Amino acid sequence: MTLLQCIRRKKYRKIKVSKCKALQGCPFKSGVVLKLMIMKPKKPNSANRRVAKVRLSNGFIINAFINGGKHNLSPHSSVLVRGGGRKDLPGVNYSLVRGNRDLGGADRVHARSKYGAKKSDKGETKKNYSTFTSFLLAAADLHLLKLQVRMFNTASELMITSRLI
Repeated sequence: MTLLQCIRRKKYRKIKVSKCKALQGCPFKSGVVLKLMIMKPKKPNSANRRVAKVRLSNGFIINAFINGGKHNLSPHSSVLVRGGGRKDLPGVNYSLVRGNRDLGGADRVHARSKYGAKKSDKGETKKNYSTFTSFLLAAADLHLLKLQVRMFNTASELMITSRLI
């Protein structure tokens, strides 16, 4: 292509086509569950995926994936739908938001915000010490060792020096 051809030819921006047309440019849409189904994924994967047929507030009827394992949905439940489905489920381009409307949060410890899970109140977590440090602390409890603990301002480390009584 010559320089003159580059100048004459106009550059057009590519128009992004949304895969989630039923949302009509919105991040979320509310809907009502019509039917609960179990679908099998495409060839290399094998599992049973939970899918809900949902009528959105704008009248579209879509299939939406229910993430996070167990759920408490039934027909006529109110749900919130977002874009992004499953690659291994053909025709499922949407997923349901956990912890919103009638769909409860999943039982999770990690990545709780993705699944609408509340923080569990199972007491304080135990501090993990190295075996040598735990030995020193246990010995100090038995008054066998005299411990000096100094905190460094530069790093959050404990320097433990010990001597026998």
